[in-house]
This record gives sequence, C-alpha cells and structure tokens, in this order.
Amino acid sequence: MKKLLALSTASLLILLAAPLTFAQNPANSSKDSDGFKEITPIEEEIKQLKFRLDILYEMVTEHRKRLPNQVDLTPSTENFTVLNTGVGQIIASFKSIKPHASGAEFSIGVINIASVPLTDVEFDAEVFPTNGKWEERREAQMLSKQKGITLPVGKEVKVTFRVPEIKPESFKSFTLQAFVGGISYKK
Repeated sequence: MKKLLALSTASLLILLAAPLTFAQNPANSSKDSDGFKEITPIEEEIKQLKFRLDILYEMVTEHRKRLPNQVDLTPSTENFTVLNTGVGQIIASFKSIKPHASGAEFSIGVINIASVPLTDVEFDAEVFPTNGKWEERREAQMLSKQKGITLPVGKEVKVTFRVPEIKPESFKSFTLQAFVGGISYKK
C-alpha cells in the first residue's frame, strides 16, 4: 500500500507538472491599467486537469485490483484468505482472541505460499468494533521483538496483535495488510 501511494503521488505530480498554457487576450492588454493581462480559457484548463485526474484515478484503481494487498477477516469465521504482497502470496486465517488490559489480543496464522522465504515482513491491522463506524476503528500493534519477521515457505507462523479500547466481544472485523521487505534464497 505504501508503494502504491508513492506511485500514485509520483504520477499525480507528473500529471500536474505538465505545463499549463494560458492564452492571453491582446485586445484587453492595453485596457489593463495594472499591467496584468487577462487570462482566458481557464475553464478549458480546469477541464483538462480534471480529465488527467480521472485518468490517474482509473490507473490507481486498476493497479489496486491486480494487487489486492488488503483483506478483511472476522473472528467468527475460520476460513482463510489469500493476501497478495506483490512479491508472493500469503494465506491468512484468524486463530484466537482474548482480553488484554483495556482491549484485546488476537492472533492470526499466516503461511507463505511463495517459492522463496519472505523476509522483513510487517503486518498492519485495523480493527472495527461491532457498530462498524469507520471513525471508531483502531490500529492494532503487531507484537514482535524485531520490526519485521521472516516467513519460511509452507510453514504456518502465528502473528499476534494487541488493540486498545476494543474488547473481544466488540470485534466485528479487521483489515490486514502485509509489507514485504525482501526475499531470501537460503532455505
């Protein structure tokens, strides 16, 4: 998602950096006492900018469809889902949830189904309470001694998160994203 955002921002800057040409009306230039010349078809320029933004939006949307790097999971289902990372695919499934302090601690099982180990993998999870209001979502903290973990090929790894202020009975769903730092050719 971070790479997609960077790509989108770069594309937007390129599109907006394209030179804008404004026509000047020579008939009005002598009437201007302040020395400013009237800028004419600004509406046309705005239409072109809107057109460029629409194209950029379509490009980003298509890119996100090809690389769905975010999945939704619920504590009530035991199904698994496939998470695309751009480097390889990871199978994710909900495992357990328990109370912790003012919130909850939950675990997911992840399996790397790529042909090589994935290194420096980080997961982001956002938990939604039962009422499902977007404003009330909470970011979960991944519990790990290091910033990223290594996912070997074909072996399930348990990843645990803590989320404040949302009790286990209030979980509706959570979104999960994975960011892969690299790959390893060592077995």
